[in-house]
This record gives sequence, C-alpha cells and structure tokens, in this order.
Amino acid sequence: MEPIKVKNTQVQLEVNEADINGSTFTSAMLKDCLFREVMMVGARIIDANLSSVAIKDCNIKGLTIDGVDISKLLEEYRNK
Repeated sequence: MEPIKVKNTQVQLEVNEADINGSTFTSAMLKDCLFREVMMVGARIIDANLSSVAIKDCNIKGLTIDGVDISKLLEEYRNK
C-alpha cells in the first residue's frame, strides 16, 4: 500500500472508519484533536508534548509511561 504523504501543510482531517495501521506522525501538530473509539494497541508516543491531554473512559490495560504501568497506579489510587 502506497502511503499518502501530508507534508508542510495546514489541513484539518476527518478520518472515519479508516484503517491507518502503521502510520507515522512526525513533527505533527495534533493540538485539540479528538480521538474517539480508536484502536491504538501498540502505538508509541515518543518525545511528545502531552500537556493538557485528557484520557477518559479508555481501556488502559498495559499502558505505560516511561516504563511505569499506569493501569496499576490508577487501580491503587481508586482503591484508597
């Protein structure tokens, strides 16, 4: 499959029911984007600004940040 390249442009994408497995986003501005009902199993986020990112009602089993299992931390927090 030949990749669709979007480079050096400002565009708003609306992606619905699409398979974009293996896609790469490098030096991309994703400010104020909404990801709803997406499958991100195995996704990697490296050297990103995640300030003010909100994660809600998501399956976070196995989610790690800098090697720390976040699902376990949240479970401990909720059981306090």
